[in-house]
Amino acid sequence: MHLLGRKTELNLYAHQQLKEIIDLQFSASHTELKFPLFFHPIPPDKEKVLYEDESIIIHNLVLKHSIPSSGFLFKEKQKARNIIK
Repeated sequence: MHLLGRKTELNLYAHQQLKEIIDLQFSASHTELKFPLFFHPIPPDKEKVLYEDESIIIHNLVLKHSIPSSGFLFKEKQKARNIIK
């Protein structure tokens, strides 16, 4: 899982259980990544803003499923109109 020679950090937003699975897989396969992996746990029962900058906002959405599941909503922020008078 070296993502075509990736060197820059990767931020992963998921439920805490996924981190445990990834850690177990990396340990069992003796995998060492060549880039920093930052895990950000999201609550399985709450919606919150995960990322925001001047052009986009990203929320997680709680989904109804047989296991804890989340979706993601990407919203572009409205840009200021450029009207020349």
